[in-house]
Amino acid sequence: MAFSIGVVSDTHGQLNSKVEEVLRRYQVSQILHAGDVGDPEVLQALEKIAPVTAVLGNVDMKHRELTARLREIEQVQIVPGLNILITHICGFPPNCQKTLPGHLRDRVLAAVEEDEVRVVIFGHSHV
Repeated sequence: MAFSIGVVSDTHGQLNSKVEEVLRRYQVSQILHAGDVGDPEVLQALEKIAPVTAVLGNVDMKHRELTARLREIEQVQIVPGLNILITHICGFPPNCQKTLPGHLRDRVLAAVEEDEVRVVIFGHSHV
């Protein structure tokens, strides 16, 4: 059985219908949201498609429900041997030491350097 992951970020309170369409068309098994969800309703809509792991972004700080539910960093194992680290603000390692907030920097860099994670997903850059 194929396993597919949908990755989204920076929805800022609006889930584009084309994004929903693609996630449904490819029947994703898991959705990873790299922060700036913007509204709890975005997570509710995504959860109707597949299980969601999301992180807190800077835009989410004004939403009490999101700050209570989300953490700034998550590490998930989708399949054995594939550990994924998700955060909102980063940069391509080792450059994340320049852009990642100090309290998260050591955790992200240690996970990458110790080969604890194979993939780092981040948002914020709108790229």
